[in-house]
Amino acid sequence: MKILSTIKRIGISILGSPILTPVFLAVSKKMPLVVMYHGVKSDSKQRGCENYRFKHIPRDIFEAQIIWLKKHFDIVSLKEIERIVSSKEDIKRPLCAITFDDGFKSNYTNAFPILKKSKKMKLETGLS
Repeated sequence: MKILSTIKRIGISILGSPILTPVFLAVSKKMPLVVMYHGVKSDSKQRGCENYRFKHIPRDIFEAQIIWLKKHFDIVSLKEIERIVSSKEDIKRPLCAITFDDGFKSNYTNAFPILKKSKKMKLETGLS
């Protein structure tokens, strides 16, 4: 089990890799990135049903990933990506949408405070 969690942690860390960053950015300039999160847990030792398959990442890693994404991408909504791609608008900076596939409370208690720190980031809920 320790090997699995080590592999998972390495995989999560790849997003902010200084080696992959220039290569990824060069390839992705014309292709928007959509990053999907399942859940954000309060710390790396948290266990329980919300993280039984290691789908939730620790808050500190999530925050590091958001900082990295904001540094390299314009964070926009899925609707904005759809509009830009449909209109074939020229993309000056790579685009990224951040999504959550479930409505876990931890997404509000752990992820939302990190996301709302950015004044450039627009949060959408899909609720009308």
